[in-house]
Amino acid sequence: LRRSGSPQTLFELNPHRRGKTAEMLNIEFISPACLTDAVVESIAFLIAVNVLAMHGAAPLQRLTITGGLAACDYLCEVLAEATQMTVERPALLEATARGIAYLAAGQPPDWQPVPIEKSFAATGKHPVLDRFDEWRAAMAVRTGAA
Repeated sequence: LRRSGSPQTLFELNPHRRGKTAEMLNIEFISPACLTDAVVESIAFLIAVNVLAMHGAAPLQRLTITGGLAACDYLCEVLAEATQMTVERPALLEATARGIAYLAAGQPPDWQPVPIEKSFAATGKHPVLDRFDEWRAAMAVRTGAA
């Protein structure tokens, strides 16, 4: 986790610490659920900062998420909150394979779009927003952008 490039998984940013110093951190004292949440949030935060940078260059209306991690509702929720955009998950998660099939079929004009299975809208009140702000500040310090 420490090598994931995300300070959210570092001890000093772990919201579940229990009064220990970084030198005393023992991963056994952090619940698996807390670690899982931290990893999912870190992935969403890394994606979100890139999406927000793209949004600055060309306004984005919504995000469509595909692939194996797209099946994780929490990732979709965090991504929606962090970007303040609607995140849509198609019924078929393997967009790459579908795209290859489309190209292999010669881009047929009657190719049907995949319906959206679920949408995640930002509420602007999710507790993850504070962690995202903390994460961005820490990233700015760690990358020298602060």
